[in-house]
Amino acid sequence: MSPANRSKDLGLRAVFLALLLAFVGFQLFSSIGDITYFRGSDEGYYLRYTETVASEGPAGFRTNFDAYLGDDSQWKFPNPFRIGFFGAAALWTKAFGASFESLSSFSATSHLLLILLAYVFARRHFGAGKGELIAIAIATSPLLLGLGRRALMDSFATLTAALAICSFVDALWSDESRRASKWWRFGLAFAFAILVKETTILLLGPFAVAAWFARRRAPRAFLPLLVAPAVCALVYVVAAGGVAPVLELVDIIVNSPETNQYAQRWGSGPWYRYVVDFLLMSPWPPLLCLAALGALLARSRVDTVEPRIAFFALVLVMLIAEYALFTKNLRYVAVLELPIRILAVHFLWSLTAARGRVQWIALCVALVLWNSGSELATFDAFFVQNEVYDPVSRMLLRFREFIPR
Repeated sequence: MSPANRSKDLGLRAVFLALLLAFVGFQLFSSIGDITYFRGSDEGYYLRYTETVASEGPAGFRTNFDAYLGDDSQWKFPNPFRIGFFGAAALWTKAFGASFESLSSFSATSHLLLILLAYVFARRHFGAGKGELIAIAIATSPLLLGLGRRALMDSFATLTAALAICSFVDALWSDESRRASKWWRFGLAFAFAILVKETTILLLGPFAVAAWFARRRAPRAFLPLLVAPAVCALVYVVAAGGVAPVLELVDIIVNSPETNQYAQRWGSGPWYRYVVDFLLMSPWPPLLCLAALGALLARSRVDTVEPRIAFFALVLVMLIAEYALFTKNLRYVAVLELPIRILAVHFLWSLTAARGRVQWIALCVALVLWNSGSELATFDAFFVQNEVYDPVSRMLLRFREFIPR
């Protein structure tokens, strides 16, 4: 590509990204003022944790641990392990004030950064055209948009988990000369993602499986996979003031769902509940994703499977299996939107735009835009108008009118 064409291409990409971010940002920030917050909910706990760290500095982490462990009435609410989020949110509130609205704007900004990450990553690994469609699909996900306007940590946790996944792919499929430094970047991203939300450690499963299959080409992959959790454990011990509080908190996290009536009523069910809930939230991307998984299985014996697509299929399947052991709520697994929408766009692209003709490319773009318009309507009706807090099965069934409201 000539310098002139390269400059024109960069300009068009910048305009596309600016328009997409501006549109989504308006959808989120314009609706924050209409949100009803509840101090006795998860949002209230996140605000209090953040205010403590903002006022006390690093000592505030231990204050949060002591307060949580000393009061069993708090055990059904968010735990103080999420120090990566509290630290980042404390810096945000120091700049923009400590309030529910401030945490909501932090979530909205996190979603915009996720769109930017998805676009840069998808362009690099899947090429022009497909990269833009993946960015649009991520940007207009009703689940991600819904989380992007609440004073919760899920939007930031999704961003950091997605960063860990993307940095793993970058390292695994990078040039050999740059691979060593990229593995350490991945290790830092993975460690921080775990510190933001402890269940991100479940990504260790698909990372380890992928690293094992690529062990001859990327033998350094296992070192950051071992170091990242170890660093997190050390940080937890320092923040909590000892090993005993950390072990006590782990015990509470593991056993509290047995006595948590809210979790039992709204978050129980079989593993396939996540599949059903994603279909209820926005049917077309999960359906296309399931078709992509079927195509991968059908082609695996007779054709070469695109390794990056196979990796995202692995992440999706293993995370659903792992998260099935815990309380089920779509906002806990929002990072699954990344593999779902990458696989969906990939499958749709293979059916249409891969034919290379203008009319087929136009059809692919039109279908993605049509679905995005439908998803924006779902976001507005479900999260903005009805102010749904937890996108659990019963709420989704009522919204889709499968059961009475």
